[in-house]
Amino acid sequence: MKLCTACGGSFAGGGFCPDCGPRQALTDMASPEGRAMVEADDEMRLAVMTHFAERRGMVRSVFMFLVGVGAGAMTLRMAFGAEGTLGRVGWVLAAVGVAALCTWGGMRHAMRLMRAQNRGTDFYECVDESKGLRYVPTRKGFGWTTW
Repeated sequence: MKLCTACGGSFAGGGFCPDCGPRQALTDMASPEGRAMVEADDEMRLAVMTHFAERRGMVRSVFMFLVGVGAGAMTLRMAFGAEGTLGRVGWVLAAVGVAALCTWGGMRHAMRLMRAQNRGTDFYECVDESKGLRYVPTRKGFGWTTW
């Protein structure tokens, strides 16, 4: 995580703050200056921890999706050995249900992580999420793209 010392924005990466321009370098959250920023401001801590909870939830929900596909495939194998059309259709439906249940469980777990981090709300918007790019004039090069 990178932090802007001027405006207090948090970013997943990059070399400069899109709001402040290329002259404002970002500092790493693990640096002493970054840690002091996070510890001093509750809103900054919440924004940074929200980014981490989002990533943790994404990884876990994708993992559960893959587990669901694997478990569904193992259940689908039973359809090939079943006798009769009704038995095969039942096993195919069970395989779809297993995959859907695992995927739903992973998404539910990700939402639970977000609620725990965001003071019980589902959709917390970080203070730096809606920042747009702005032109910051420089003396040389192609304007704000010069770094």
